[in-house]
Amino acid sequence: MGFDSWFFARLEYEDKNTRVHDQSMNFLWRPFSEHFGKEKQIFTSTMRDHYCWIGGFTYDERFDNDDPMVDDKTSDVDNADQKMGQFFQYVSDMEQDYRGNHMLIPFGCDFTFANARLNFEQMDLIIKYINKHNDQNVTLLYSTPQEYIDALHSQNITWPTKYDDMFPYGDNPYDYWSGYYSSRMLAKQQVRDGQAQLHTTNQIYSMVALNQSSSDEDIQAVLAKKDELMDIMGVYQHHDAISGTAKQQVADNYVYHLAKAIEDNFHIYADYLLSEMQRVTGLSSSGLQTAIMPPSPKQPDSTARAVDSLIQQ
Repeated sequence: MGFDSWFFARLEYEDKNTRVHDQSMNFLWRPFSEHFGKEKQIFTSTMRDHYCWIGGFTYDERFDNDDPMVDDKTSDVDNADQKMGQFFQYVSDMEQDYRGNHMLIPFGCDFTFANARLNFEQMDLIIKYINKHNDQNVTLLYSTPQEYIDALHSQNITWPTKYDDMFPYGDNPYDYWSGYYSSRMLAKQQVRDGQAQLHTTNQIYSMVALNQSSSDEDIQAVLAKKDELMDIMGVYQHHDAISGTAKQQVADNYVYHLAKAIEDNFHIYADYLLSEMQRVTGLSSSGLQTAIMPPSPKQPDSTARAVDSLIQQ
């Protein structure tokens, strides 16, 4: 796949509890038959507390917006030692769950760093203060996933191997995400329909582009519609889109835009096929158009509204 490790945060709660107990949060994943051996395995790292800031160090209004570290002994709000102790407590707890002496601690989360200056100033201060004042042989540094993996591998640690998959995924005994593959069935079908049409239109549009009688306007028109379909198909691959876990109004928006793109593309390649059939057969357009065009009205959002109402079932 072009990479040698990956990280993720969502692990079935019982599996995670077992891995925390056994210090197997990092492991080799070999989800193939045994005869492939090490050829088909990948180093896998499970994030301990999701992939966001640790508690007490979230500096964004969308989250807890915690008090920043203040290193000023003359100030009433000086809390540097308190923050250092809080950080050490987290590291102490975390080292019980992982093998090796390198810990990956995330800083940030989804749609954060609105106040980037505060975040980076705090990271600089936390690293500088803890490295200077701690007596626990702990060193903090900016790092990357690759540097973390390289540091782990340099320790020659023996990692456990996992052979099965990660499903079904559950947060707790009453919240299993099995609907990922079954919810909003019509939306999933719509994506398959869009994929099929995209494959077809790519071939049709190639013929338009290669046709010497096509004008630049003709080519740009079909490319614009192709891009429209490709864009929404790409958006639909989001893990809260095709999975069906988006909120209703968001799901409605996905359905509307894909339905509109599908219909717009249908009219483009239907017109092209109509002109080609006229050229080949010599027949008039009226009879051919009845066979090619869809029975629904030629309104850009008619199909979108129809599918939109079905998706709410």
